[in-house]
Amino acid sequence: MSNYQIIIILLNKILNFYHSKNKIMENKQNDNENNDTNNKNSENKNFLNKKHNHPDTKKHKKKKNNKNKIKINKNKKTPLDSLEKLYQKAKNLYYEKSSPYDLDKLDYTKKINKEKKWTYDILKSGTFDDKISSLMLYIKENPKQTLKYLEMLFRLLNNKNRRKNESVIIALKELFLEYILQGKKYISFIKTFGNNDIKNIKISDDKLIESYYEDRIHNLYLKLISSLEENIINEPLPKLKKKSMDYLFEMIVKEPECEETILSDLINKLGDPLSEISNYAIQLLKDLQGKHMKMSLVIFNNVKTFFTSTKNNNAKYNALVYLSQMIIPHGVYGFLEESIKFFFNLFNQFSGRDNLNNKKYNDKKASIVFRLEFLFFEI
Repeated sequence: MSNYQIIIILLNKILNFYHSKNKIMENKQNDNENNDTNNKNSENKNFLNKKHNHPDTKKHKKKKNNKNKIKINKNKKTPLDSLEKLYQKAKNLYYEKSSPYDLDKLDYTKKINKEKKWTYDILKSGTFDDKISSLMLYIKENPKQTLKYLEMLFRLLNNKNRRKNESVIIALKELFLEYILQGKKYISFIKTFGNNDIKNIKISDDKLIESYYEDRIHNLYLKLISSLEENIINEPLPKLKKKSMDYLFEMIVKEPECEETILSDLINKLGDPLSEISNYAIQLLKDLQGKHMKMSLVIFNNVKTFFTSTKNNNAKYNALVYLSQMIIPHGVYGFLEESIKFFFNLFNQFSGRDNLNNKKYNDKKASIVFRLEFLFFEI
């Protein structure tokens, strides 16, 4: 019996052990869920009966049998229309509340506003760098009430001058990471209210203001990420590409906001045509796992998806290099099992009859076996 056959037998036993363990855990969870669903079903019976016996549904059934076309009421409000109106109301409430921080509406004859007059004058006639500095100082004083000036800073980001663009990105990154996000995940307005029947719920003004602010912060942060993506794609110099990748790395390490988007951007760089950039992406992903061990399974699954979906052989190779070098985290449920499954399936693919005499595939198979042996000894 060959070494490969022995490893396959051992791995089959390991996988069967994990499957039986998972089934026990799933059965316990299902028992708890069944108890909860039984209680919910009794509460929902009346609702379901009302729904099926609703007089409007009978009317619709009769109309379907008629040959005449049903007339559509164009004036009827759709949920999207009411959501847009609610968003507009939230926007108006926000700017009404933040009006004391609107530099265009202040009375500069009062002593209390003299310091703000300096910021106002610079924004009107100052140099580019002075505008960035004054905007940063003003936003830092009260980030929640100065959304107007954060958006003004983003408008400076469209400058084609590389140096100016870099200055704005650094300023925005500092504001988001040090003063605005504060370790919180922000939710878009449509996610907050999109699934609710807006007419039948009471929403306070404070809730609307908070939801509007969160929506704008979420979208503006995505805009910053998007601008960094464009820099990585369009920038011809590897040094500047790496700098943008470093910014994304710093953002995902420090804050959970939009981490899925940033992680996807870093993983996509495994397929970069420049080996210097793809190798740098491998190093950043290693560093990310080292700083956030709890993200290990998430990173593994995302890179695995990238590996299976890409048609680029170099990208596949880089993804496999990273996956085979991942640290085995202790206490992260499911990581070891998923790793064994993935490499075991790869081993079977490279062990086909067509690949028996192929040196290239045998070399890859040997590296996969080495990784499987390492995973086996970690159990």
